[in-house]
Amino acid sequence: MARPIGHPKSGGRIKGTPNKRSLDLVKRFDEAGLDPVAELLSLYRGMDVAKRADTLLALMPYFFPKKKPVESPVDEETYELEFVDE
Repeated sequence: MARPIGHPKSGGRIKGTPNKRSLDLVKRFDEAGLDPVAELLSLYRGMDVAKRADTLLALMPYFFPKKKPVESPVDEETYELEFVDE
């Protein structure tokens, strides 16, 4: 059964508590002397122009939100176009 609306949160992690798996991954990268961002940039610089464009397009959704569809404010059933003869 869901928690009733208006009741405070109880249980779970405290806000801001880091994820243990993420911390472990960062620790392993540090121990290995690996910088994932630097590695990706070096791979990116070695690509041809078309592959670079594909890579950037694939990364776009992670940096910019997708636009939501905009609904028409006009009721299409009652809306009529008026043509003016010139």
